[in-house]
Amino acid sequence: MAGAAAAAALSLLGGTAVAAPKPTDLQLVAGARVAVVNLLDAEVTHFHASRHLENSFLKTYTVDWPVHGMLMEALRERLTQMGLVPVAAGATEPLRRAREACFINAALAKGLPRACGPLFAQLAAAEHADAIIVMGPGLNDSAHTGGARRRELPEYLRGWCFVSEARSEEGAADKLPALLNLTEHQARKSTLASGAGISCRPGVVSSRPRI
Repeated sequence: MAGAAAAAALSLLGGTAVAAPKPTDLQLVAGARVAVVNLLDAEVTHFHASRHLENSFLKTYTVDWPVHGMLMEALRERLTQMGLVPVAAGATEPLRRAREACFINAALAKGLPRACGPLFAQLAAAEHADAIIVMGPGLNDSAHTGGARRRELPEYLRGWCFVSEARSEEGAADKLPALLNLTEHQARKSTLASGAGISCRPGVVSSRPRI
């Protein structure tokens, strides 16, 4: 039930929870610290679709949204109900620089790229966190959305989007703009490996009583 609660918490954001093909139940003890990290820009992309390619366009707008606070609010209650301690954590500069490699250019369903693991581990160590949940941008392609890909839309759409159609075209007058949430989430546990420092492994967050 605890693992299901964590999945429900992530689903509140409407994005895709991404982990390894067979995620491990991370089984955190009650009172464990879970760092919540945002790598998503406060931006919304407008894609206007037209039958005539020259009339289609894409524009990205910066919005005044406290994205980190929104992520914390979406996860705080469920994590607290599980007996875990959510901790707001800022992304490190190396992790921000690696965002494209660790999210956009990564096939996360096949596992996290090797170079990204130490970056998550360093952040977990700095925050004294037992696990981390990270939100980042995804793409409208099969590697990121699987069967949920919107095939009628470009694969390069990412993050938060809305899609409109030209009203002069047949049937378009009755269609409202469609909202898309192309974001991804990762849950990873920090573990101390003897002689090897801190490492992170993917999984689904759950909790068990502290003994």
